[in-house]
Amino acid sequence: PQSYYINDEDEDSCYLIIGDKQALLIDLGYFKEPLLPTIRQITNKEIIVACTHGHFDHVGAMPEFDHIYLSYRDQAVYFDNVKFNENFPMIDFNKIHPLEAHQTFNLGNLVIETIPLAGHTPGSVIFLDRHNKCVYTGDAIGSGCGVWMQLFHSTTLSSYLKVLREAINYLEQLGVDHTWKFWGGHNQQESQS
Repeated sequence: PQSYYINDEDEDSCYLIIGDKQALLIDLGYFKEPLLPTIRQITNKEIIVACTHGHFDHVGAMPEFDHIYLSYRDQAVYFDNVKFNENFPMIDFNKIHPLEAHQTFNLGNLVIETIPLAGHTPGSVIFLDRHNKCVYTGDAIGSGCGVWMQLFHSTTLSSYLKVLREAINYLEQLGVDHTWKFWGGHNQQESQS
């Protein structure tokens, strides 16, 4: 009941998790219309934004928000968004807070943890919600059709395999299993094999 699934016009997925004190918005899509009014229809609580990685379809609405977290390992990824769209709405990167490994966001009754999973991009992360048994993956482990590792910012397959194994071991130690729900970064890919 405290989680919302929001897609932009291209089926890029965002997740709003509302705690007793604050709300966490995971990813920002690349909406043609402002995102914040939609969020304000759902909650008036302080919004913290945490992005799974720096690609345009996950950070597009950054100018609308004040408290934004993104791994500094994705700084080059973020700046390269203008190479693909010269009108991309950039903000001063110094206004973005560094997203650290195993950083937690205490929303009141919910704590969301950041788990590093470099591969798709150097700063890719996933988010763990133990209370609701949910993992928000962005593009770090794919959204049903595999992980895009052919991009120029992607890490090597061997380094991705290493961090993927570390993440799997960590999740298994915490009891993550087939009963948990994994939410990907793109709705249109969820049913693909």
